[in-house]
Amino acid sequence: METYECALSGMEAKESDLVNDAEESDALADLPLGWLKITVQRRIVNPMWEQVQIRKHRMLRSAESQIPAGLPEHDKNELLEDAAMHILATFSHLDSKTPKYITLDEEVYISDPSADPQLQAAWDDIGDALGLDILVSEDADENTDAGGDAAEEEDDED
Repeated sequence: METYECALSGMEAKESDLVNDAEESDALADLPLGWLKITVQRRIVNPMWEQVQIRKHRMLRSAESQIPAGLPEHDKNELLEDAAMHILATFSHLDSKTPKYITLDEEVYISDPSADPQLQAAWDDIGDALGLDILVSEDADENTDAGGDAAEEEDDED
């Protein structure tokens, strides 16, 4: 049994509220009825991948600094290409196993907003801000509709 704590109120779900007859394929498992599960995913550049790139560039700069100054440009370019190939070969396994991006996941739960007027008001604000109309209370919809109807009536008078 997972413990569910509301991210807004700090209230924990009671064991008696947990859904115990959900199917195994149910993604919400035993989450109590009316509770919300919010998952936020964020893609970032993998810090390990960045470090690998920094080290490859550092090695290439070091190889470049060791090329004698008096060589013809063609010879310098060949030596630099050789060094680059060697560096790429050295890091090829690490490059293949290190993804450029990683995804950070975070999940929070919100207890049934309709069970508490303050929680419902907080959720209505969040739902409005994120454009989650399906989760906003009917009272909030009525307030929005009333404002919209009044604005339309004013337009009709012009």
